[in-house]
Amino acid sequence: MPSASAGASAATNGPARADGDAMKLSFVMCSNRTGLEVVSRIGRLAALASDEIEIVVRDNSGDPEKQDSLARMQGPNRKIVSVDPCASWGNMLGALSLATGDYIFEIHDDDDLNVIAMPGLLRGIRDIDNDPSYVAVAGFYVLELGAQSVLYSLEDFDAPTGGERVGSFVKSAYSVLHFSAIRRSVRTQLDDFNRSLPFRFAYLDQIQAVLLLSLGRFRTVRHVLYTYDMHNWADPVQARRTDLKYYKDNGVDGSVLQLQYLLQGFEGAKAIAEKFLPLPLTAAERLDIAHRWFGHKYSRFADGPVAVDETARFNREAQALAGKWKSRPEFDFAALLTDLSEFFALSDPAAGQRYYDFWK
Repeated sequence: MPSASAGASAATNGPARADGDAMKLSFVMCSNRTGLEVVSRIGRLAALASDEIEIVVRDNSGDPEKQDSLARMQGPNRKIVSVDPCASWGNMLGALSLATGDYIFEIHDDDDLNVIAMPGLLRGIRDIDNDPSYVAVAGFYVLELGAQSVLYSLEDFDAPTGGERVGSFVKSAYSVLHFSAIRRSVRTQLDDFNRSLPFRFAYLDQIQAVLLLSLGRFRTVRHVLYTYDMHNWADPVQARRTDLKYYKDNGVDGSVLQLQYLLQGFEGAKAIAEKFLPLPLTAAERLDIAHRWFGHKYSRFADGPVAVDETARFNREAQALAGKWKSRPEFDFAALLTDLSEFFALSDPAAGQRYYDFWK
């Protein structure tokens, strides 16, 4: 495991708020779907705008009929804009740049926000606003898994140490932390880090969750805040298809599926131990969390079933690399980085070098 930076700076959660000052929460939605259902969903979201709640919608669907409907929703504390079709990541960054709230709650345009829970969410924000040990407010979630619905809540994410919080997360079945009211200053730190990454794969939300839990505590309110349509992850076939889309969008051969959990473990551990500097942790705390994360993902890599894209070009090379690291009794992260970078270079030499330069 690489050594941690002992001089990491504390997270900036913003100045304490004077009693009586207004507080604003920004709901941020990137939208590219079309049809009456998504327009209706955006309309319900727009109706929440108030002196405390700002609504930001950035539509890149390119659909004139939808854009005309959205233009009619403009109003106080509503920033609803339409742009030319663009990549989803760029659309999200553009939407976040419009938000001015002290807390950011990201919404997908195929999910539903529970508007009845908004007073409870705002109370939760007021409760933590002057306590910098808290970085976010979460709640209960309804997860739509195709064949069934699941009611899910976060457990022990209010624990005093990052190690305890991350320990709870690695035992968790689902990653929903990004559907929370996150301090904008913290969200900005995470987005700056994400923007710097050589690749942004489907598991980035999990690494972001570990960084969030390392940064501070979550207050959980006893309300269902969000219904998350998880059809893309409802079964192994769908999940593999979604993962492959992210890999191919980044110009990486689908054979990387065989290394997926090894990659998650490596990138998360390096981010926690070295690369994400704002963590308000000692070197020892960083390494403890990095070990927890890597151990969890490595176990899934070593013991779990292997997903394979039969159409990929470099399956034989991926299989050989996976076998090499499954048999390692001890880990040399410098050697692992070299192997991963050389693997990515099979698809694109420049991409392999970019990966090595970032994570070294």
